[in-house]
Amino acid sequence: MRRLEGTDNDVRALKPFDLSPPTTEQCIDKVYRAFDHYPIDWGWCSQCFGPDDKARMRPHANSRTAPAEAFSAIYNEHPNCSGGETTFLHWLPRAVELQFLATSIDPSLTIQMFRLGMIAWPDSEAGPLRQLFCRLALDWWTNGSVAPLALTPAHGHPIHVRTIGPRLCEALCALRVDMGSVARAMLAIDTPTAWWSLLDAFKSRTILDDLVYYVLHDGEDETTFRNARAALDRSARLGVSRSITREMLVAKWEQVHASAPALADAISDAETFFDVYNVEQSDADIAADLNAIELAHQCRSRH
Repeated sequence: MRRLEGTDNDVRALKPFDLSPPTTEQCIDKVYRAFDHYPIDWGWCSQCFGPDDKARMRPHANSRTAPAEAFSAIYNEHPNCSGGETTFLHWLPRAVELQFLATSIDPSLTIQMFRLGMIAWPDSEAGPLRQLFCRLALDWWTNGSVAPLALTPAHGHPIHVRTIGPRLCEALCALRVDMGSVARAMLAIDTPTAWWSLLDAFKSRTILDDLVYYVLHDGEDETTFRNARAALDRSARLGVSRSITREMLVAKWEQVHASAPALADAISDAETFFDVYNVEQSDADIAADLNAIELAHQCRSRH
């Protein structure tokens, strides 16, 4: 593939965090409309799925109202075993509502979207998802709500709240949202929830985890997608690192050490081990990563 040139490479490769998306209801409706033309492909693998699996799904023609039990089994097998990408994309909007935070899905729904080539999805599909996750992130950092996402129980217990921030950051990163702009939004909101998400992202070894396998129309694209995944993760951690300073951490610690001791301890750790968590890159490496992201974005492997 050719190398992309031009001063707007970073504009194409990464999108700014949307500070004023529509309401959650409007965002979710846009996601449903973006994917409502995908049918269920019933050519399922008989070794992975039996008649009962199809029987649970068939009565629920309306994906907007289907229970998770109707389709969640498809996330525990290879996507091609349940008809491939069309089945996956048919259920995707409902899965985001009911299964995005499900600890029973491994890897996460974001990773499963990414391995089906999400970085190259047209903006008519990626755009509504990006807008939705910006809205969900703003609601989470501002008022601690991710409604209407289901806080999926895990072994009878609600999902731990500390897992929500990393899941949202993972989705934003996968959708090519500039994590520097995400970090600045967290700092501007300045709630404990926003700070926990910021610190988790700063300390994390990866924001967008590696994938075991990809499901692409053209297998030759896999190297491009793997390079883009690594580039997105490096760019995300760099963006977060560039938004935080030691002085900022010290000032925040002084503000919360009496009122929020657990958060203060986490801030103290980030300041003490700042050089360990901090990510730096040369201009040449940054340009190479942006180029890798854009190359994958331009790769229409799904179409």
